Amino acid sequence: MRSLPAKNFRRIEVPAFNKRDNVNNLVCPYISLPDSWDAYLSGLGSNTRQKMRRFLRKVDEGTEYRITVASAETFDRDLDILLNFWRIKWTQRKGDRLPGLVRANRGMFQACFDEGALFLPIMWQGDRPLGALATLVDHQKKAFLFSMAGRDETVRTPVPSGVALHAYSLRHAIENGIATYDFLRGNEEYKYMFGVDELVLQNLVITAPGNRNIGGKLDPRCVLRVLQMAMRLHKANNLFDAERGYRQVLDVTPRSPAALYGCGQLLMRKRDYRGAQQMFRKLVSIKPDADNAWLRLGLAFEAERRFADAAKTYRRFLQLKPSNAEAYSRLAQVLFALGKTGEADSAFQAASTLQREPSALVH
Repeated sequence: MRSLPAKNFRRIEVPAFNKRDNVNNLVCPYISLPDSWDAYLSGLGSNTRQKMRRFLRKVDEGTEYRITVASAETFDRDLDILLNFWRIKWTQRKGDRLPGLVRANRGMFQACFDEGALFLPIMWQGDRPLGALATLVDHQKKAFLFSMAGRDETVRTPVPSGVALHAYSLRHAIENGIATYDFLRGNEEYKYMFGVDELVLQNLVITAPGNRNIGGKLDPRCVLRVLQMAMRLHKANNLFDAERGYRQVLDVTPRSPAALYGCGQLLMRKRDYRGAQQMFRKLVSIKPDADNAWLRLGLAFEAERRFADAAKTYRRFLQLKPSNAEAYSRLAQVLFALGKTGEADSAFQAASTLQREPSALVH
C-alpha cells in the first residue's frame, strides 16, 4: 500500500457483510494451537471444555458414534457424503449455480487429497453418516484451513456432529504439529466456542484520480481482460462500449489482431468504411494469412466504390480460400462494375460451381 499513496489514489472500503445470516466475511477467526491437547482445552471455558471431552469420549469409544478419516479406499464415498449434505442444505439458496459449485468443490478436494493436503473426517452413528468436515492442510505453514461442512439436518443427537468433528480435527492437528487452525472468512457465532482470535481483512477498491487510467492508458497487465470484456460487449451488441474497449487495447498494444478485427467490424457497422479499411489493412500487414480480414477489407473497399482495390483484395482472399463462393460472387460484381465483363463472367461461373457445394462463408 506504500506504493499507492493516499494523496494520489482514492481508497474505498467495500464491506462484505451477509445481512441474511448476520455474518461479516471480512472477519477471519483462527486459533493459534498450543503444543498439547490439554493445553488447548485449558484455554476454553469450563462448559465448552467439558462438552469437548464428553463428545470425543463418545466417538473414541466407538460403540454408538465413531469418526473415520478419508483414505484412498474410502475417499470417493466420503466426498460424496460431504457434498450431498452440502448440496441439500444449499439447494434453495444457490439455485442454478449449485451444480457448478459442487463440481468445482469436487475437483478442488480431489486435487488436494491427491497432494496429501486434505483432512476429511466423517462422523457416523452405526452405519449412518451424520456429518463431514473438509479441511485443507498447508504443510509449509503448518495450518489447517476449514473449508466445508455438511451434516444430516434431519437427525438430532446428543453428540452434535459439527462440534465433535471440529474437536476431533483440532486434536488431530495439535497431535500432528499443526500451528494454526483457521476458520477462514466469516464470524459465524459457533466458531467462537473454540477459543478463536480474529484477523480482520480490508476489502479495498483503489482508483486513480477522476477514475481515469494512470497516464490515460490501460495498465499492460489489464489488456487481455479488457479485450475479453470488449469481445463480450460486442457479442451482446453493446457496440459503443465494445469499440471503446477495443480502442483502449489498441492504445497499448496497437498490433493486437483481435482488437483490430473487432474494431474494424464495428466501424463497418457504423458505415465508417475508411476507418474499417485502416483497421483491416493494419491487420493483414501483421498477419498476411488472416483470410477473414482480407474479405472484410474487400467489403470496405466495395462499400466506397473502390472497385479496383476491392477486386485486388478479393483475389488475395481467394488465394487463401479458393473454395469460397461468396468471395467469387463479390469479385464478379466489382469486375462487372469495372467493365471487365469477361473476367466477371469467369468469377460468376466459379461462384455458381462452388454454390453447389458447402461454402466457407464468413461470419
